[in-house]
Amino acid sequence: MSRINKYPLYKYIAVKINAIQNCIKNNNQEWERKHLDSLVEITQFLPRGSGIDSGCEIVLEKLQDNRIIINSSYHAMNPQGFYIGWLDFMIIVRPDLISDFVLDIEWEEYLEWNHNQNNIWLEMVDLEDSELTWEEWIDSLDDDDISQCVSYQKECLEDYLIDTFSHALQKTLVVFKEFDQVKYQVIQ
Repeated sequence: MSRINKYPLYKYIAVKINAIQNCIKNNNQEWERKHLDSLVEITQFLPRGSGIDSGCEIVLEKLQDNRIIINSSYHAMNPQGFYIGWLDFMIIVRPDLISDFVLDIEWEEYLEWNHNQNNIWLEMVDLEDSELTWEEWIDSLDDDDISQCVSYQKECLEDYLIDTFSHALQKTLVVFKEFDQVKYQVIQ
């Protein structure tokens, strides 16, 4: 008879992180490897596509009991549909008594605030109704305009990413054994 367990995805990730930490404390390398393998395997259920084109990685170097860190990148496009660059980010999942968890986003490249990143954020602006070319529009902006535009673009993308990751992490993960192999399935 096989055992079937159901978890929200974020709880299963937290259970695996806790198991890995216990294995490290007790120097149990065999089970640490098994838990790590299952953690890597379930990343397939994290968001992918629609701009999240390089997949997701659960950060194991910064394991803590009270949070999960997921690294990913957003493949930004301009309004004409051309890819214009990558925006690296971290999703930080923290427990919450009311809503189970809260998500925060940290922009890795954005924090460095380099000129190239500003251009990526600005190129995402739709100038369809403008009579200016993109180059003319950029030349017309002062530092304050650029800062406001980048902030707006960042806020819109953060809303999208938080919604996407919240939905994925709340999905029910069914864990069962079949012929001595652990299998996973996601149900809505």
